[in-house]
Amino acid sequence: MIEPARLRPVVLAEDLEALVAVILRCDLRVSDWATPAGLPSAEEESTSWRELSVRPGARMVAAVDADDTILGTCAYVGATDENETPILGTAHIIALFVDPPAWRRGIGRQLLAWAESAMSRDGYATGRLTTLEHSPAEQLYAAHGWQRTGARGTYPTMELPTVRYAKALA
Repeated sequence: MIEPARLRPVVLAEDLEALVAVILRCDLRVSDWATPAGLPSAEEESTSWRELSVRPGARMVAAVDADDTILGTCAYVGATDENETPILGTAHIIALFVDPPAWRRGIGRQLLAWAESAMSRDGYATGRLTTLEHSPAEQLYAAHGWQRTGARGTYPTMELPTVRYAKALA
């Protein structure tokens, strides 16, 4: 039987290199189902996480094994519109990644459940997220009650289409 991951807060000063390595391995797997124009660099991912860590209300968690090796991560912030105006009552899952060797172990479900519970505890009525269209993650979100909203975009570095999902939080 596979042990579930342990969730703990991200300590960016200690975890940044391992988080970026997980995200880059996930980015490489995009070519399994799409043809990205490019992939984010380690420097770009590091900068994104540093910027996220100082956003007011940002919450970040790492899924780790018994040796404290990072297997995945999830982060959310208060949602904003295209003008960066806060959307009252709505949180945005800005990252949910599971290291490809740890896929199919329930870690994504665990991280998504954490996000839903934490967003609700923080007083948000709605959660939203954006993901690459046709990504395997779409199955996870749909299976857990997340619905496509119709909002679409493009992930700049990869130049791939994105779709938005939302869910009412209990």
